[in-house]
Amino acid sequence: MHFEINSKDPLCGKIDVSAVFFELTCLTSEVVVAARRGWTSMTHLSICFKLTCLLVSCMCSAQSLPQRRHLKDAPEDFDDLNDSSLTVNAVTVDVKLQASSKSFHAQSRSQYFAICVSAKDQHEDISEWIEYHEQLGAGKIYLYDDSSSPPMLGQLKSYIQSGLVEYHYIGQSNHSSIARPQLYVYDQCITRYRSLHQFIAFIDVDEFLFLRDLKVADMPALLHDYEDYGGLAVNWVQFGSSGHVHRPRGGTLANFWKCIPLQHPENLHIKTIANTLYVDRATGDPHHFSYLQGKVAVNEKYMPVEGSRTVTNEISRVALYHYVTKSLDEYQSKIDRGSAMKNFKTMEFFDNVEKEAVEECREAMQWANNIGLHTGTQEQ
Repeated sequence: MHFEINSKDPLCGKIDVSAVFFELTCLTSEVVVAARRGWTSMTHLSICFKLTCLLVSCMCSAQSLPQRRHLKDAPEDFDDLNDSSLTVNAVTVDVKLQASSKSFHAQSRSQYFAICVSAKDQHEDISEWIEYHEQLGAGKIYLYDDSSSPPMLGQLKSYIQSGLVEYHYIGQSNHSSIARPQLYVYDQCITRYRSLHQFIAFIDVDEFLFLRDLKVADMPALLHDYEDYGGLAVNWVQFGSSGHVHRPRGGTLANFWKCIPLQHPENLHIKTIANTLYVDRATGDPHHFSYLQGKVAVNEKYMPVEGSRTVTNEISRVALYHYVTKSLDEYQSKIDRGSAMKNFKTMEFFDNVEKEAVEECREAMQWANNIGLHTGTQEQ
């Protein structure tokens, strides 16, 4: 999508409107943060100056730059997409195949709740996870592909084209320069997309939000109750292999049902659905965040949660089902691909989960069997 600029400057030409929109989104986020922290004359002058520079650069730069850039880290798949555009920054290649670059207000129901996720080599799991959370009310999923080989783009094309997923690829050569890739991804989502959504969940592909409150229809309906807080801290329910040695057919939700007792220390861990009005940045782990204006995250019973764990496990309204091992074969693959936090699991961990996962948690299994999620991979 382009429009022409009339100018005598030979550098002026076609403008990529989606790129302009992205830069304006980042500037809007800066304005929001500045407004919360208090305006000063210097802040006002700085933002005005940046806006002026953005407009000038838009008017006088496009034709001097190639439309395609051949990058060492860009997967070959990208060159086959005629309607894609590559946006290059310090360490990522952004592939945007969205039907429209239209902005959505944070209060729009379809954009009220989004998810930010970092994933690697999870080609067989990603379709089920995306379609499940779309049914739960996620209007947008920002997926950062952490050096998958091959990239997961083949599994994601239809979701990208529909506008549900925005895909970013992190090249392997850049991966080693980031101390904690998962936290880098989370801060990128906060900076880029906070102005587009009311809440953003920061979870993994082996984690499924599960609504247990039968009085609410979906996650947006639940999250309306927590708009005055920094975020909603959701407790884990960890699952073991349920006796599976090999990857079972039918997907994750329909096959794993043996879980660790709710009050086990591992289930006191939380993941965060951050309120974009108050979230500041990721902290030293992927579980909790720092907040503005003295806000903190709360659990579903409105009790403050200031770290990565709660005192008790509270899942009467919502839980985060964490399929931490899956089958023995899948767990071995998890060891092989490593961790976005550069924490590495061992077989000893698998054995410990197996010993503790003695309770039956069949709600998600029954739910999955009723709705028939897409549990395979899309055609490449």
